[in-house]
Amino acid sequence: MTALAFEHVSHAFAKNLVVDDFGLSIGPGEIVCLVGPSGCGKTTVLRIAAGLEPLQSGRVAIGERVVGDAGRGIDVPPDERGLGLVFQDYALFPHLSVAGNIAFGLRRVGAEERRSRVAALLEQLDLGRFAEVYPHTLSGGQQQRVALARALAPGPGIVLLDEPFSGLDTALRAQIRDQTLHLLKSREAATLLVTHDPEEAMALGDRIALMREGRLIQIGAPSDLYLHPVNAFAAGFFGEVNRIAGEVRAGAVATPFGDIPATRLPEGSAVDVLIRPEALQVRAIGAGTRPSHPAIVLAARLLGEVSMVHLEVESGAWSERHFHSRMAGSVLPGENSVVEVALDPSRTFVFRAADPK
Repeated sequence: MTALAFEHVSHAFAKNLVVDDFGLSIGPGEIVCLVGPSGCGKTTVLRIAAGLEPLQSGRVAIGERVVGDAGRGIDVPPDERGLGLVFQDYALFPHLSVAGNIAFGLRRVGAEERRSRVAALLEQLDLGRFAEVYPHTLSGGQQQRVALARALAPGPGIVLLDEPFSGLDTALRAQIRDQTLHLLKSREAATLLVTHDPEEAMALGDRIALMREGRLIQIGAPSDLYLHPVNAFAAGFFGEVNRIAGEVRAGAVATPFGDIPATRLPEGSAVDVLIRPEALQVRAIGAGTRPSHPAIVLAARLLGEVSMVHLEVESGAWSERHFHSRMAGSVLPGENSVVEVALDPSRTFVFRAADPK
């Protein structure tokens, strides 16, 4: 069963095509994060789902009900689609208290049921003591929770969130999105969450849909997009990568840290090798030992749970000499020391040089 489906959706502003043949299905209770750089069309997709943008091409269905079909002239108004919406600016009503904001969408519910739902959400989101205060007196995190509670109060089957955590500081963002994840899962609402933050998408999404220039590039579980990117753009979007230009010779590409298999690419192909920092593991060199893949330590910094080691290799034929290694724990080799570098091929990707970066 599908809770929300897009089929061949395209949308343009003037002559600028911002959504190009977009297709996506979201199951009941599933959280799908729609990610991509600014201007890639992800917010337009969300607004089309909500009925806030007229459907120009394609079809949108909520469950078995078609709410938008450009070919048949179907365009169900936003307030008849049964969706919960949380906007980037929260859009709270300044003249209503916190409780009043949450109860706003419950006008067709009896008074006792309305009070019960509001009280339950206030307790769930730790907002009970703010029930009678007004939004302007709240912090950004508190306002975000009120907006989420208001969206969920009517019990929608689908919730749409547009960059809901972008205005929060780093520590608060992690706390609020964790609360949001558990609340959405407890309500079993199908969720489409738009974000430009890949870490946020990986923390919240059951699946991630990656967009670029209006098109859906890749969709899958967070681990799929991180470990099996379809091209260089997808690999670089979900974390830092070290890049080396190379060429396929005898089914492999040479790097300063060993050869990388490239049997699926034709002999002589120009390629980009992308190496995640955690794929480069640094080891001290024992006395009298000659390293197979040496590098010089330019700097080493502790970043909390991991260490970042800046490495340089001999110039030779390499297009890049400076590399980053990210290792768990406090691995801090001395500056200018020579270390051995071991490469994890599972975190290393080879793409044709013509692939988008």
